[in-house]
This record gives sequence, C-alpha cells and structure tokens, in this order.
Amino acid sequence: MADAHKQRSDESQTQPSDRRRRSDQPRHWRTDSSQRQPRSIKTFLRFGVSSLSATGIDLFLFQNLCNLLRSQLPVVYVTVATVLARLVSATYNYLVNYRLVFRSDSSHKQSAVRFAALAAGVMVASALLTTLGVHLVHDVNAQVPELFVKMFVDVCLFFVNYSFQKRFVY
Repeated sequence: MADAHKQRSDESQTQPSDRRRRSDQPRHWRTDSSQRQPRSIKTFLRFGVSSLSATGIDLFLFQNLCNLLRSQLPVVYVTVATVLARLVSATYNYLVNYRLVFRSDSSHKQSAVRFAALAAGVMVASALLTTLGVHLVHDVNAQVPELFVKMFVDVCLFFVNYSFQKRFVY
C-alpha cells in the first residue's frame, strides 16, 4: 500500500519537461493558469457577450429600418432591413470576435473571408426565416411586431453560428 502511495506521489511530481506542454493539449481544454475552468467555457461566455452586443446593434437597426422602409417597400421591407442591419452588426461582430473572443492569431485575410462566408449564410437564413415568419405570424395576428419574429429566429441561429465560428473561422 505504501508502494502504491509512493508511485502516485511520484507521478504527481513529474518534472515540467515530462508533462504535456500547454500547446500540446487540445485547444478547448487549455486552462488559464489563474483558474481551472476550461478555456472553451470562457470563450463561449465571451462569444455570448459579443453576440449580445452585436444583436443589440442588429435589432436597433432592423427596427428603425423597418419603420423607414415599411411604406416604401411593403413586400420586401423586412428582407431589406434584415440584410442592411446584419451587414453593420456582422462587421462589428467580426472585429470583436477576432480580437477579444477567440483571440485569433490567423491573418485577417483568412478569417475575414471565412467569417464573411458564414455571415452571408446566416444573413440569408435570418432574412428568409424572418420574412417567412413575419408573413405567417401576420396572417394569424397582425399585432405581433416583426422584431419578435427576428429575435426568435436569431436566437436559433446563435448556436449554429458559434459552432461554425469556433471550428472554421478562427
């Protein structure tokens, strides 16, 4: 029994050169030296804050653009407002995610192209689903604001967006 205890204590006191180096660990399990929380949780929380602020920009612009365009473009105002608002919020979101969320060391050229492709796909999905949702909801109850439909659609797209950004963009 003393031998088993000695063997365990010998294993726990390995030299730094014997331990796995930080860079050899899977990226999502690297930990901050000050805390033992997995890095992926912190990244997800930073992503959530970044996305929330970008969503605020997106929804503010969307609502104001809907109000401006509703009478001028009655059939497509929701789509146009979604696309214009998303272009502005996606630019903001890319810059925050690159520097603060994923702390990327890849070139802007690589990550910006990947982000733009993903953002375009998410924007198209958001525009189509929001437009469809608004028309379906207004057929049932015209009192439901477009903003509520967009918020529901964008919350659903949030998780898809995080997964793709983490794996392919940064």
